[in-house]
Formats: sequence, structure tokens, C-alpha cells
Amino acid sequence: DDAPEPVTLDTDDTTDNPEVTVALTPMNVAENADPQVPVGSITITLPADTVQPTFSHEDLTLSASSIKSYITCPLQFKFSKILQVPRPTNAALDLGTAIHKMAEEFAKKKDGQKPTLDEGLDMFKKEWRFKPYPSRFAENSIMDRAEKMIEVYLRRDNESKNKTEDTEIPFSIEIGGVRFNGKIDRLEKNPGGGYEVVDFKSGKNIPSKPKARTDPQLNIYAKAVEKMYGVLPTKASLFYLEEDKPVDYNITKESVEESMNSIEGMVEEILKENFEATPGYVCRWCPYTSICDAKNMDE
Repeated sequence: DDAPEPVTLDTDDTTDNPEVTVALTPMNVAENADPQVPVGSITITLPADTVQPTFSHEDLTLSASSIKSYITCPLQFKFSKILQVPRPTNAALDLGTAIHKMAEEFAKKKDGQKPTLDEGLDMFKKEWRFKPYPSRFAENSIMDRAEKMIEVYLRRDNESKNKTEDTEIPFSIEIGGVRFNGKIDRLEKNPGGGYEVVDFKSGKNIPSKPKARTDPQLNIYAKAVEKMYGVLPTKASLFYLEEDKPVDYNITKESVEESMNSIEGMVEEILKENFEATPGYVCRWCPYTSICDAKNMDE
């Protein structure tokens, strides 16, 4: 019997496709073979799970902010979370970080004394001291905004009937087979004994109450509270300090489960490596426009 013919193995670069096509072509190895005689080839389709992932699915961890990035644009998520492309800092982000740190320090005061506006400004300046200002006008603008937010924060604290249980609470929960890590700004207990989640915001883009109900951050926090304290919080709030505007969401088991189902669907798409860009209005604020071929700045 003739010996089986050796074959060469050629693979296409199909990492973005759900299947891999492999072509097997017999080699013409006989000494007297005519190199001009065409040889046949066969195609074998391999299952999708043979495609090598571009990141370690087993080591993937997510957060509420990374899921919100995926909602904004899957390609933005890929740049930030998967490729870890550094994003430039800006005054708005630095302002929010400094205000959050100030709020955390206020909540830690154990002497029973109510913090004052001057103390708040001192704490803010300590966090901000290494931040460069593009101009004197910009410096005055930042300080004016900070002072207003600190005033609103102190007034809310003085008028609230809730008791602060804890601040900057770290958590880790599993959703859709992936670990979600994060910190809850503040957990309070109301006079009726129910827990309430508060997330302070320094921005101005205030969502509607229906959007707060589906906000992944608030629902992830609610699920984390349930894991740590054995019960869902009764309410979650996005509190916009500069606008003195809370956006409340009365939590129910059904609303949290709806959100978890939605997040699980996004996790599934992430694990499928579906990072197709969704260009549009959001491109104006995306930190990756300089490297994104899909951007659309006209909408």
C-alpha cells in the first residue's frame, strides 16, 4: 500500500470570527512528481472555542464603572479595561476624587463635632495640592465649585435623619460568572431600620428616576449590600452635590433582578469579545478619540 501523503497546515487569522477555517493541502513529495499537477485541498471548520481569546477570561474582573463604560461604547471598554490604554486626567475627574476623599474623612470623625465649611475646604485643598491649574481663572473656578459642593454636603448631613453605617465599603460579588469589585460611597440606616445606599456625584449630567432604577452601579451596590448584610437596601440615591439634587430609587427584589439579568447579558458579550464601537454623541467626551478609527464627532 502507498504511504499516506504528508500535509501542510495553514491557518487563517480569524480571531474576530466565530469559527476557524483550516486548509489541509497534500504535498507533492515524490521525486518524479510533476510540480505542475494541481493537488487537492480540504477545509475543516473547528468549533469556536478553539479560537484563542485576546485576554484571560478566567482572570477578568469588572466593576460598576467598567460596565457603564461598556454600555457607553464596547470599544471604549476594550481600550480602557482590556488593553488598559491610559486615559488623560482632567479637572472634573480630579475634582470628583478630591470631594469623595473629603466626604470619607468627614464621615470618619468620631468626636461628635459637626464638620465645618473651613474644615471641608482644608481637606479638599490637601487632596488637591499637587493638581496643576491651567490658569488663575481655572483655579478660582475649581475652588468655587468645591466650596458649593462642600456646603451642600454639610447641609444634607445636618438635615438627614439617617445614621451613617459606613463609608467606602469594599465589596466583591459574582455576576454572570465574573467577579465584580468596588466600593460603596456610603451606607446609611434610616429611622425605620432600612439600609440606604448613597453615591455622591460631582458631575452635572443628572439622570431621570427611571434611569436611576436601571443604573447598573446602584443595582450592583444593592446586590453587594444584600450579600454583606443579608437584606436588600430599601433605597439607593445618586446625590449630585453641585446641583443639590438627589435622584432616588426605591429598591425592589424585582428591579435588582432585572438589572442583574441585563448585566449578565453584557458580561456574556464581553466574554464573546464583542467590542464593536457604537460611535455617536458620546464620542465628544471619549478619552480615546485620538486612537479610535470609528469615532464620529459630527453627531
